[in-house]
Amino acid sequence: MRRRRRGRHQGDGAVTGTPRGVDTETSVLLLVQHEPPPDLDELRRLCRVEIGEGARLREQLTEHRVLYIWDYFWDRQTDELREAWPDHAAIEWAHIANVGVDKIDFPELRSSLRLLSNAAGVYERPIAEYVLAAHLFFAKRLRRIDSLQRARTWHRIETRPIAGGVATIVGAGPIGREIARLLEAVGMGVRLVGRTARTEPGGLRIAAAAELADLAAESDLLVLAAPLTDETRHMTGAEELRALGDRGVLVNVGRGELVDDTALTAALASRSIAGAALDVFSEEPLAARSPYWGYDNCLVSSHLSGAVDGWKSRLAGVFSENLRRFVGDEQLENLVPSRRGASS
Repeated sequence: MRRRRRGRHQGDGAVTGTPRGVDTETSVLLLVQHEPPPDLDELRRLCRVEIGEGARLREQLTEHRVLYIWDYFWDRQTDELREAWPDHAAIEWAHIANVGVDKIDFPELRSSLRLLSNAAGVYERPIAEYVLAAHLFFAKRLRRIDSLQRARTWHRIETRPIAGGVATIVGAGPIGREIARLLEAVGMGVRLVGRTARTEPGGLRIAAAAELADLAAESDLLVLAAPLTDETRHMTGAEELRALGDRGVLVNVGRGELVDDTALTAALASRSIAGAALDVFSEEPLAARSPYWGYDNCLVSSHLSGAVDGWKSRLAGVFSENLRRFVGDEQLENLVPSRRGASS
């Protein structure tokens, strides 16, 4: 095995003791759709970086040790990487600038990798704040208030309190737990749902996904923050939405495929649920013909719940720190240990 040059890390993240010049033993294949990461020049001072090209992608995957997936999947569906993956890829470590890894969790990639990492730690708080804002949007009837303002109409309406309400959060990983902390801070009762029922140290109870309909019936807010797997696909359907009822709100910040679209559009059209805030969709970008745009009890956003000021720099920093560790032959952070993509 080739020996990698080691670096000594200081508290500010700088690397000292590395030889002058670029590490020629480490090369990065960067998959980018729109704008490159903000620290690209810094990465190029550390090692060789090549941008992925559609026509050459299969060949490039045999030439580089590191795969860096930046904004490649942020606003589109594509099988380009899966279709290009060669039988003898040279990639040892892949990093995706997302939390969920479902879009790259195909057998050929996972079986050939030694290391897979994600962007855990960047999105949790912003997504939790989005969930709270979405719940307030419906509870405080902000769309109705906005329409009254636009009509220059002085009219008092009643809104609903959120303190004392109950939220069920599907997904017991870092994002789900941060959502739970924020909702508890505003006085809501919270239930977490995972793959299996369990009680964790400290007494935290995680309910099983099989209990979802019963939990939804007792909830004012149902939040989907789970990774997409075969088990979670369409886990929220007609039964769960019917149980949620006409005072319940659905917020999806996980993956669009967690919801049965036919059941959800029917529930919104019939107003059998109070509303839905959807930041993710089965097909992205959301087509102009989609009925979701037209429902006044549906809040549509463009997969932006984690995008706050400075997020791209923090997102890039996760990879750059891990690249320094990789070059220095040190333990990486944010490793994904299984095919699940995130704790649930």
